[in-house]
Amino acid sequence: GLRQLRNSQFTKHNSQNVVLLDDCYQHRSVTPDINILLTEYSDLYCDDHILPFGNLREFRSGSRRADIIVVTKCSPFLSTKKQEHILQRLKPTASQIVFFSYITYSDPIPLLNPDSKLEIQNSKLLLVSGIANPAPLKRHLERHSTVSHLEFPDHHKFTLLDCELILKRFRNIKSGNKAIVTTEKDAMRLVDSKFTHLFNDIPFFYIPIEVKFFNQNDFDATILNFFHNFANS
Repeated sequence: GLRQLRNSQFTKHNSQNVVLLDDCYQHRSVTPDINILLTEYSDLYCDDHILPFGNLREFRSGSRRADIIVVTKCSPFLSTKKQEHILQRLKPTASQIVFFSYITYSDPIPLLNPDSKLEIQNSKLLLVSGIANPAPLKRHLERHSTVSHLEFPDHHKFTLLDCELILKRFRNIKSGNKAIVTTEKDAMRLVDSKFTHLFNDIPFFYIPIEVKFFNQNDFDATILNFFHNFANS
């Protein structure tokens, strides 16, 4: 945990006072000072089962180790009544704090050509994704455009055959107002691949993502209060 690292060789040679670990909830050898558990609105851990019958890596009772629970990918218009209903299903302990978050998308950014522009309204888009749940982005794009979807597995590393398939699917779209769009994560993998040059003359964009909380000030205050208490401990 952070206290263990405070006097370690790591902090003697580095100026960082905070270590943020992603996806390490099951690493029981790590003893963090604060545990934040994320659970997706459409796939709450209270409705899931342990592998191989479900997607949980440990029993649902493990959720009690969390200090903060964040319900992610909610509708931006989630009502207070629905939030209360989810709280009843999650059954947090008296010491656990639950927050609700949602995703917002920014304007498309060119993957390669900085002068490119995309008018999403009434366009035809090929969505290329290699993430666990591209459904929210697809729904967002479908509010404005006609979308066809080329879906790859989560954490996919793009190959030459993949890029050729993307180009083929794009060229088969019959429209003068068409483009390829992808996620911010996939854009990084595509730019790092050896085949990016194949898209030099193609309108290719990625959609930046931002996570917001319904009670952003409360969430910020909770985290800052933790660090304040930790610094004075």
